[in-house]
Amino acid sequence: MRITVVGAGNVGTLVAGEFTKKNNSVTIYTRDKSRWQSEITVYDKDTETEYKYKPTKITEDIVEAVSDAEMIFITLPAFAIKNFIVKAEEYIKEGTIIGFYPGTGGVEFISKGLLDKNCVIFGTQRICSVVRLKKYGEYVVTAGKRKDIYLGAIPHSKVDELCTLFASLFDIDTHPLPNYLSVTLTPSNPILHPSRLYTLFKDYHEGTVYEKVPLFYEDWTDETSKLLIACDEELHQILDKINLDTSFIRPLLEHYESTNYKEMTNKIHSIKSFKGITSPAISKGNGYIPDIDNRYFSADVPYGLIIIKAFALICNVETKNIDKIIDWYQSITCKEYIDLTKNVLGKDSSYLSLPQLYGISSITDIEKYYSN
Repeated sequence: MRITVVGAGNVGTLVAGEFTKKNNSVTIYTRDKSRWQSEITVYDKDTETEYKYKPTKITEDIVEAVSDAEMIFITLPAFAIKNFIVKAEEYIKEGTIIGFYPGTGGVEFISKGLLDKNCVIFGTQRICSVVRLKKYGEYVVTAGKRKDIYLGAIPHSKVDELCTLFASLFDIDTHPLPNYLSVTLTPSNPILHPSRLYTLFKDYHEGTVYEKVPLFYEDWTDETSKLLIACDEELHQILDKINLDTSFIRPLLEHYESTNYKEMTNKIHSIKSFKGITSPAISKGNGYIPDIDNRYFSADVPYGLIIIKAFALICNVETKNIDKIIDWYQSITCKEYIDLTKNVLGKDSSYLSLPQLYGISSITDIEKYYSN
């Protein structure tokens, strides 16, 4: 296939290699091709092996990148996706397959124009492995590959075909989801990262400097596990209100093979691929402050937790733990995506991909939209 990978960060660098290995013609779309080597190295920690690949093309030209692609595979952070689609939509040909990896962030809403062009979109609940760049445009490391992955598609009639394609590209068992809502409300990064950020930096205000910042996963706390479980329970109260098959949105205790918060903490400590991952912070004087421009902040709250809250508003579900994180996040970023005093969308919500902004205002609307 002719595949364009959009996003030249850690995930994009890895998947371009995976696609190239399968003899596809792979174009990488990046904002700065001057930083890329002609040959890229991928190292797999699990197997202690590496391989090198040469993409067919590396380009900064959006027209060149998308106009001839049979599949466009988008690995951008959630906050950058809408801008890309607005710029690229007119050049994407009818019937192109558009993949979002992962598929959260409300991408099904901002893809309406592409769906009108008979494009097919798909997204995964999670990504296949943990990925880290060792050197931009030159060397990427992967670890902790999953045994299987779950995929949703619009229209749903294409989901089996796309699962077969994804499985062949990634050498991973790929299972079809009954609807795209099962991707949108997956409690992965949209709950996982904000819960940890809150317990790390809940007392932060301007002028606060931390002497040191714990590792993100290896120093995970019981307090974080308790909050994460509580937020996940609120999400499942939302799902209980919607008459669609959401059985593939597994509770996080089940996902982490735990029965209580202590077991979850121990499980997260034990995951090898999480080792060494630092918390998003930047140096400030003799200490550190939270890096609110890091995607853990800038993507996983407004394009993750806020979307879950938007569905809670439609379903009239109280979410005091989710609200606690949102209130803290909005206070340190000076944004108001949700007006928590009135339980309505806030003044900055128009920047996001929320269901209410696309004509979805009732549970019936949700069920109708995701039945496609």
